[in-house]
Amino acid sequence: MDKRESILQNKLVIKKKESYYLINIEDVLYFTAHNNKILVISDDEYTYSSKLYNIEKTYYEYGFIRVNKSQIVNIQKVKRIDPCIGSRLILIMENNDNIIVTKSYIKRFKHYIGI
Repeated sequence: MDKRESILQNKLVIKKKESYYLINIEDVLYFTAHNNKILVISDDEYTYSSKLYNIEKTYYEYGFIRVNKSQIVNIQKVKRIDPCIGSRLILIMENNDNIIVTKSYIKRFKHYIGI
């Protein structure tokens, strides 16, 4: 890893309108796929040029895990976990957004957090 990669290792470079923002990865609450775009939800909402499977692979070691076909959450930003009908879970994020852990992702999620 060269010096530039080391400096940017924990940052996302995101374009919003005409400006570029460097977002600390630990400030991201979750990524969501919406209308063929990846939205990054933190203190604001940004569009990110990537695919969910790349984000999942790249940021897994930083505490990000896929919870359904269109969302990856930062486990550090989950405030509460509630059971839901149909063998699902609801994650209450720090900003009070509700994220569903679907049945096909629940086993991996529970293993990841140790429950």
